[in-house]
Amino acid sequence: RRAGEVDDSWQRIQSVLRRRPKHGQWHAAAALIALARGDRESADAAMQKAERLDPSGTTTVLARVGSRSQITRATSSESPICKRYGRCPVSSS
Repeated sequence: RRAGEVDDSWQRIQSVLRRRPKHGQWHAAAALIALARGDRESADAAMQKAERLDPSGTTTVLARVGSRSQITRATSSESPICKRYGRCPVSSS
């Protein structure tokens, strides 16, 4: 993807989030776009909101699995996912 397309997507998702801040699926989409931009901090923040608002929603689940930062964090015993379920659902192998 071209950088301009990803930046345009980021601007659009921010607009959606201003209108629909309580919809977890849009935060999950924002996490994926942030990762595409190389912005792990924003991706983590968006993913945390998605997990809080819509933890079992399709977009949240797909973002969780597709997100490299979430996979990395899920292998840590300090991960919110590991703490929530009492085990780490994703291994590093």
